[in-house]
Amino acid sequence: MNLKVSLVAFLLFLALSLVAFAFSFIGVAGTVIDSMWKLVALDLGISLILGFVYPHVRGVKQGDLLSTNSAFFDNRSAGIVLNMLAGPSAVALQNGRKGDRIKINFQGRNAEGIVVSYAYTFSLATVKVTEMEQPVMFTHQHA
Repeated sequence: MNLKVSLVAFLLFLALSLVAFAFSFIGVAGTVIDSMWKLVALDLGISLILGFVYPHVRGVKQGDLLSTNSAFFDNRSAGIVLNMLAGPSAVALQNGRKGDRIKINFQGRNAEGIVVSYAYTFSLATVKVTEMEQPVMFTHQHA
């Protein structure tokens, strides 16, 4: 059983049922949105739905803080927890959508990465680093 899928499905169905309750004709006066509880249900339902939709509408914007997927922790729950606890490790240098290749600043160097996931309430947007510029090493030559 995938707990994340179950939780997302539960919250989406909760949001839809709250919106449906807000517009039901069962209530004090038998009219649409006739009580404070229906307004609260409508607010909660719309807030939950917008919480799921907004990251997909917004995408990744220039200047957003990002977490990076390391090869060792790819698609594992331990990697997600470490990224949440470690905080941002990159900054977006351009806008992008899921699957797009964007330029990022990763550990002080310019790099490119593919947007893997969007930012949600408790997590940053995630990119998978694909290319990184190499630092230039100068050697001092004595004549």
